[in-house]
Amino acid sequence: QLLLYLLVLIQSTNGQNAVFQNQYLFNPLLINPAYAGGQKEGEVQVMYKKYLSGFDNAPISKLFSIHAPVPKKRIGLGLNVFSDSNGGSGFKGLEGSFAYHINYDTVDLKDSKYHLSFGISSTINQLSIDRANLFGVEVTDPILSNRKLSSASGNANIGLLLYNRGFSIGLSIYNIIPIPNNLYTSILEPKSSPLVFIQSGYRLPVGEQFTITPSLMFHTQQNANYNLDVNLGFAYHINNKDFVQVITTYKSFSENLSKGSQAIAMNMQMVFSSFFVGFHFEIPTSIVSNFTSGGHSIQFGYKFQEGKPKLLQSQLEEF
Repeated sequence: QLLLYLLVLIQSTNGQNAVFQNQYLFNPLLINPAYAGGQKEGEVQVMYKKYLSGFDNAPISKLFSIHAPVPKKRIGLGLNVFSDSNGGSGFKGLEGSFAYHINYDTVDLKDSKYHLSFGISSTINQLSIDRANLFGVEVTDPILSNRKLSSASGNANIGLLLYNRGFSIGLSIYNIIPIPNNLYTSILEPKSSPLVFIQSGYRLPVGEQFTITPSLMFHTQQNANYNLDVNLGFAYHINNKDFVQVITTYKSFSENLSKGSQAIAMNMQMVFSSFFVGFHFEIPTSIVSNFTSGGHSIQFGYKFQEGKPKLLQSQLEEF
C-alpha cells in the first residue's frame, strides 16, 4: 500500500495536474490550451474521479472547468480548477487559458480550409503533505520532519492545434519553466520538467447517423517513460443534437512502447441537447492490478455555442 501511495505522490509532485490530464477525452482543454473557445463552442463541466479502488484513503480528484469564445472575436478563454486528495498528501491548483483562432468562422467536414489555434496558459499549484496521515507509517525522511508541509509554485504552458475536414493534430508543452519544488532538499531531486503532449485523430462519418473516431495521444517528460494512448470512438447520432458515444482506450508506457502496458479503459458520453454526462472506467493491466481493480470517473456538463446552434460535437470529435 505504501508503494502505491508513494507512486501517486510522485505523480502529483512531478506531473503538476497530470492526474487530471489523463481525463483529456472528457476535456481536451486539460492537455492543450489551444482548445479554449474553439470552433465557436464553449462548455462548463464538473468531474469526480476515484482511483486505486479497494484501498483506504484511495485518491479522489475533483475538477471544475469552463471555457468559451469571446463574442465577435477570434479569442477563447478557459479556466480549470482542480483538487486531489491522496491520504497524507493534497494537491490543488488552477489554470487560466487564452487561445487565438485562425479561420474561425466555419468549421465542418466539408470545409476545405485549415483551422489553426494557438494557446497559452498559466498554472498555479499547491502540494501539501500531512505526516500524521501517511497510513500510520513511521517516516524518517528529513523533509517530513515537520507535521505538515506545503509548497506552492506557478508555471506556463503553450499549445498549438491544426484541424481540417475531421482531421486534427495538436502539440502542447506544459511546465516550460524548470522550477524546483520547495519540498525537496537535495539538488539531485527532479524539477518541474517540461511535459510534452502530441495528440491526433480523424473523425470519419459512416452513413448519416454514425461516426468512427480513431485517435492517438502521446506524452513524455524528462527522466520519465514514454506514454501512448490508442483510442477508438463510436458515436450514434440520434438526431442533430443528441448522440451517444463509446470510446475504448489502450494505455501503454515504456521506454519501448511495444512492451509497456498500463491499463484498458472504457469511456461513454451521452449528449442530450446542450447537456452531457460522461463515465470513465479503467482496469489496470500492469503489476498494480494485483492490488486494485482500477478507478472510475463521472462528468456532468453543459455545452453552448456562439451564434446559431449546430450539431454538438463530443470532446474527442473536436480532434
